[in-house]
Amino acid sequence: MTIRTLAWTAILSCAVVTYAHAQTPAKPDPKTETKAPTAASLADSWTLSIDANGQTIEAALVLKADPKDAKKLTGTITGPQGEAVIQGSVVDGKLSFSFTMNSNGTELPITGNATQQKDGSLAGTLTVAENSMNWTAMRVKK
Repeated sequence: MTIRTLAWTAILSCAVVTYAHAQTPAKPDPKTETKAPTAASLADSWTLSIDANGQTIEAALVLKADPKDAKKLTGTITGPQGEAVIQGSVVDGKLSFSFTMNSNGTELPITGNATQQKDGSLAGTLTVAENSMNWTAMRVKK
C-alpha cells in the first residue's frame, strides 16, 4: 500500500466513526434530568407573590399530600383576606387547585394552576371571576 492509500483509508475510517457516533442518541444526564413534580414532592410550605394588576400581594401556601390518593393535595392559603382551605391535584406534573375566599361578605371561587420551574419555584395563574393574575411561589426555607 502506498502512503496515499493509507492516508485515504485513515481519513475514511475517521469519517465513518464520526458519522456513527453522531447517529448514536445521547444518553440523558441524570444530573440535569428533572422528574415531573408529584403531590408528595410539592407538599411543603410556600411563600406566594401574586401580581394583582401591578400590585404585589404576599400569601402563604401550605400543601399536604393526600395519603390515600397520590395525585391529590389539600392545604391552606393565607393572605390579607384571611385563610382558606384548598383542594387540588397534581396531574402530569401540573398543579391545579381551587378554594373560596370571602371578600366583604361575598364568597369568591378561585382556581389556580402552576408548573414547577427549573429552580424549584412554582409559577402559574390564579383566576377570580374572569380575571387572571400571575403568581410565583418559593419554598419556605427551614
